[in-house]
Amino acid sequence: MVVGDSLASVGKVGLADALASMGWTPLIDATAGRSIVYEADARFSGVARVSALRAAGIDPRVWVVELGTNDVYFVGLCGCADLVAASDSRIELMIDAIGPGHEIYWIGPQRFDQRSLTIAFNQALRNKVASGDLAGVVEWSVLSQSHRADWFTDDAHLSPDGYTAWIAAIVATLGTTRFSPDVWAPRAPILVRVSTQMARRFVHPRTG
Repeated sequence: MVVGDSLASVGKVGLADALASMGWTPLIDATAGRSIVYEADARFSGVARVSALRAAGIDPRVWVVELGTNDVYFVGLCGCADLVAASDSRIELMIDAIGPGHEIYWIGPQRFDQRSLTIAFNQALRNKVASGDLAGVVEWSVLSQSHRADWFTDDAHLSPDGYTAWIAAIVATLGTTRFSPDVWAPRAPILVRVSTQMARRFVHPRTG
């Protein structure tokens, strides 16, 4: 189960094909502007969406979270002295929403216009791997750092070459899962929430 923002929404076909080639039955639920939590509008809250999916009986053992691009903005608004701790608090909300007994992977965000916040958020993700709360992190910010010109259309969204590299990084990380593909998701059609927003459109403050 993939829960994400505009990156996963625009790249859903290629990502679904790649995951299917690994033997998974991919379910992708992604929409532009989504963050981990957004109290003003539940449509943009990843936590609210996960809760709704689980309540509907969609609760696979393996979850992939592709959120954080928008969250770094909100972390920056808190005025917190410890940006890693502030990021951790948001990440913890998603982990709690998915609940125990799951293997959770997280695709780390990349925002060239929010470097210190992006570094802090990704460090919080690494800390969650070290503590055992996350099974793994796709180190997208590290992999893409020197590719601003060819992999991105702006400070966060991806070009076709960027999507090729992004999907390859996800596949490589998911190859470490201890579960077999048949427990990726219940046997059901692919679930996709389609966004009308294209990757090249920048929306402030929710960018992903």
